[in-house]
Amino acid sequence: RDYKVTGVQTCALPISADESHRPISLQEYVCNEKGEIYDAKEVFQRRLEVPTLKDRHSPSVLYLVKLLRECIAQGGSCLIFCSSRMKAQKCCTDILKVCSSMKYRLPSIDGDDHDGNKRKAVLLDNLLRAGRNRRTELWNAVSQGCAFHHAGVSVDERNVVEQAYRSGALRVLVATSTLGAGVNLPARRVIFHGLDIGTGQLDALRYYQMKGRAGRKGYDSAGESYVVVRG
Repeated sequence: RDYKVTGVQTCALPISADESHRPISLQEYVCNEKGEIYDAKEVFQRRLEVPTLKDRHSPSVLYLVKLLRECIAQGGSCLIFCSSRMKAQKCCTDILKVCSSMKYRLPSIDGDDHDGNKRKAVLLDNLLRAGRNRRTELWNAVSQGCAFHHAGVSVDERNVVEQAYRSGALRVLVATSTLGAGVNLPARRVIFHGLDIGTGQLDALRYYQMKGRAGRKGYDSAGESYVVVRG
């Protein structure tokens, strides 16, 4: 299936299997370099409006932040897939930089009350122990409400992050395709930051597995998958 992105860039998605059997509906969209969103039938839906910030940021990251903020405002959680470990960590860092520029703090389901702050402190303490008492790049990211997940992160740290995401202490997780294939972490909204993987293109099977994290039965009443074209 090809998504024609208004002549700016064509984003070819792998052909998906028939999903009529899904108990929860899944809507697929593409966001182009202008922030224009098209559905699976190539019909224009809307344009993402993002603020002009003093610090320069990639437009695609601004669109990522807009989409994840929408999801969080609706009470959902968001999985963002990147093509490599390095890109996943950079994407997480860039998201936090944009949030800082917007003076927006990523919330958790726990909230900011006494109990919520206490659970957050336990999460950070557990992550510190998993990281051998070092305040790692991951620890710093989690302290601001976002995390990255890939094979280069220690097993103990990944376990802490996964549990925090499942519980709602973390609402945004940036990951590589290894998460899509192996770990059951559902989301209201799955976002692909491009469709490349390593030095090639994401194949149909992996794409199907990864987008399938959105809208899982028992967690959400609907699911959405977005591909954000990288400029």
